[in-house]
Amino acid sequence: MPGAEPTLSVVVTTYQWPAAIRAVLAGLSRQTDRDFETVVADDGSAPETAAVLREQAPSLAGGLIHVWHPDRGFRAGPIRNRGVAAARGEYLVFLDGDSLPRPGFVATHRGAARRGWAIRGRRALLSEGLSRRVLSGEVDPASANFGALLGWRRSGDLNRIMPFVPAPPIPPIRRLLGLGLHWKHARTVNLAAWRDDLVRVNGFDERFTGWGFEDSDLAIRLGHAGVRLAALPGAGTVLHLHHREADRSFSGENRDRLRAIERSTAIRAELGLDRLDPEVRVERLS
Repeated sequence: MPGAEPTLSVVVTTYQWPAAIRAVLAGLSRQTDRDFETVVADDGSAPETAAVLREQAPSLAGGLIHVWHPDRGFRAGPIRNRGVAAARGEYLVFLDGDSLPRPGFVATHRGAARRGWAIRGRRALLSEGLSRRVLSGEVDPASANFGALLGWRRSGDLNRIMPFVPAPPIPPIRRLLGLGLHWKHARTVNLAAWRDDLVRVNGFDERFTGWGFEDSDLAIRLGHAGVRLAALPGAGTVLHLHHREADRSFSGENRDRLRAIERSTAIRAELGLDRLDPEVRVERLS
């Protein structure tokens, strides 16, 4: 029905950081809009992560699904595809398991949903010290108002404040001219897209192995399919926990593949969402 709000799933990627996924799920449990499903796309974590998910599941009103495959290195694209396949929402919001949603995150994403668009949310980086305090429970990021965020910025505990300033998700002049953001602005740390658009491009290209650029590739192919990219307002900005950088040893090969896709008109991933994985486990926890 025109104008009806879409059913929504949040797909959270995680790997071997139980304290962080607990904090992310706690943030999702405190959303002002609670009518959504949570899918944790687990890139091969040990059983401690599954225990945290079972502990947190009752607090998520829309249910929690755990999707897991064996640990064979950094395979964010494949596990996100398996998460998409398990999700029931018409509209999918991708979130990383080290990035904390504030209470308006889901409501802002739902309100920004427009056919023909993918929506890029932003992130701000927390310092190492503040990240430790958050994970220990000393600081509650969900209760941080703009004044608290500004204080963190002044103390050096937050790298920027502008992403939290409200702005229209799709400026009228951009809608009028049919313009959108460049694909380089898209990051699956905080990105939303329609399920049918993801199916049309066959999801993430699983040939991207190791760190990097699988989200950029997706954004390029969505653009080739006619999907435009817009920015999310400030309430959708997430707080990114400090951690060591991932191994980027494969990034050169991934970058070469990305450049080839950018020069092409390709829409569908060669190895993507339609791949069946006999090793994947899907468990509905609530």
